[in-house]
Amino acid sequence: MNESNLDLEAIQKRAEAATMGDWDYDAEDYGISNGNFMVAMADVSEKGHPFINAKDVDIKFIAHAREDVPALIAEVERLLRLNEKYYGILTKLGYGIEE
Repeated sequence: MNESNLDLEAIQKRAEAATMGDWDYDAEDYGISNGNFMVAMADVSEKGHPFINAKDVDIKFIAHAREDVPALIAEVERLLRLNEKYYGILTKLGYGIEE
């Protein structure tokens, strides 16, 4: 049961659509790399306006990270509390649950 406003389906779709690999910030190139190529890179237009050069799915993934990560952490914490509660109840009832 998901009591939060967490939209796991939307988060999963964004994660699956984003470029694969372990992303890392590349300070020399002002971009994000997955080890093989740049996923997103800071750039400047001909008129001098800064922008991020990346695929739309990667931009959406990055933009939603600020709300997705805290929501996922809150959900994990909620589930850990529930787990601890029910582990305590089952232990008191004599069920030997191994960790």
